[in-house]
Amino acid sequence: MDPVVPSSTSPDWSDEHLLRAPHGGYQRLLADAPVSWSSALQAWVVVSDRLVRELLVDARLSAQGPMAFMAMLPPEEAERLAELREFYGHWMVFSDPPLHTALRGRVLPDWAPSRTACHRPLVEAAVADAVRPLVGRECDAVEELARPLANAIICAILRIPASDAALVAGWAADIIRFIVTPRPLVELGHAALASVRQLRGYALERVAEADHPLHAVLDLGPTAVTATFAQFLTGGSDPLSAALAGTVDVMAGFPEQWRRVDTGEVTVAGTVAEILRYTCPFTLAPRIALADIEVGGRRIAAGSSVLLLLSAANRDGARFPQVDELSLGHPSSGQHLTFGRGAHYCLGANLTRLVLEEFVGHLTGVVEVERTGPAQWLPAFGLRAPAVLPVRLRARTRPTDPGRSPLVPAPRAPTGPPAHGGRGAAPGGPCLRPTEDPEPGGFV
Repeated sequence: MDPVVPSSTSPDWSDEHLLRAPHGGYQRLLADAPVSWSSALQAWVVVSDRLVRELLVDARLSAQGPMAFMAMLPPEEAERLAELREFYGHWMVFSDPPLHTALRGRVLPDWAPSRTACHRPLVEAAVADAVRPLVGRECDAVEELARPLANAIICAILRIPASDAALVAGWAADIIRFIVTPRPLVELGHAALASVRQLRGYALERVAEADHPLHAVLDLGPTAVTATFAQFLTGGSDPLSAALAGTVDVMAGFPEQWRRVDTGEVTVAGTVAEILRYTCPFTLAPRIALADIEVGGRRIAAGSSVLLLLSAANRDGARFPQVDELSLGHPSSGQHLTFGRGAHYCLGANLTRLVLEEFVGHLTGVVEVERTGPAQWLPAFGLRAPAVLPVRLRARTRPTDPGRSPLVPAPRAPTGPPAHGGRGAAPGGPCLRPTEDPEPGGFV
């Protein structure tokens, strides 16, 4: 069988309209071509829940997917951007053993559930500080709420002072922008490389602090330090910001469902699981076939690029009901693939759940979210996020206690990095709140 026979149902992933609203394309592929070749992406695209779930733990696939992405560059540009290629190759999410094993083993202790729970006071304060000034007025939930909140949390955890936040966020934006396009764009590659070079010295200085959560990577060298710092920075800003904005979007879009959270019919944890399934900010896991393999009746040749569409698998009716609707409380919600699976299961999953749980818990009963204009979505392939989300946060009382005053948070002290009494310690007592982890043996 020809390994690169185009599918008649394969969407044109270079189409910006499709990138902004991809779910119709997912459903066509799920129905007709769960494994298809995309000429636009020069890759095999896998969309079904069953196949994506299997391939995420298939040792015949390498996680070095961005290497195939950068191989699409013209040879002279590929040479100029060789340093950038090495940088992305040192990200845990894009690496294989032994590098992946070395990186994961060093950072895992500081991102385990008990250590992550230490950040709860920081997250609680950051959420309250972000929401308070917006209650009662119209705002852009992306620029005024989701992005500043996500950046404040990850900057505090990575010991980035508030005075540096805008500068570092600019570097992070350049670094992630290059790898969320269907094909590599030379100008974005050079912008990313410039930001990597500026980030390097900054990251080395920060990580050198003995209590820094990435300090253990220091002995692996400057490239590993910069790559790991960048991965946590971008992972804690872009997808987390997208998930927070997505939460506001579903609050506005499914008010009837949200009343079930208000009344306690659906738990906050269950709500967050369904939000993660429905929004799926990071949409894919890139892989490279290490051998000839057969997937879904198609032969994939060794060396081929394979894109596992997590967001499509999360909309597969074979596992999830009412795939394009929010289904709060459904037992299948927790089976989503938003964090991946296996050895590359997202290391930030516990932190993401913690932030979203605090965000949902804080907003529930405090505000009603009303759309004041249409959402505009980014035309990105690897990241599903709104660019603009105009809403009004209207203060209200809980329906179960109509005499209660609106739950607008009281003023709090400014948020800063958590105090540490040794690595992993937190003020106010031990950090032992368990956080469910469906893949306890595997992280990014």
